[in-house]
Amino acid sequence: MVKSFKLNNHKTLSKACIQKGLTNFESVFKYISQIPYGRTSDRSDYTLVLDEHKGTCSTKHAFLKAIAIENNYTCLLYTSDAADER
Repeated sequence: MVKSFKLNNHKTLSKACIQKGLTNFESVFKYISQIPYGRTSDRSDYTLVLDEHKGTCSTKHAFLKAIAIENNYTCLLYTSDAADER
């Protein structure tokens, strides 16, 4: 289960998500989890996950963490059983 919160439209990453119709953390979480696995053009820049519509596990997690921190949520823990997703 994903704890959802409304994104702050005054923050850089959140604003980019809102422009794509992603208005809360749950919608961002679902969007990021469904984009294809792949290296972005600069693997040190996790913000490219949104623009390039791909990312590694590390860049996707970094992106989600940045969104949470940007919206004053610093303690989020999610687990997933990959077998449940097949």
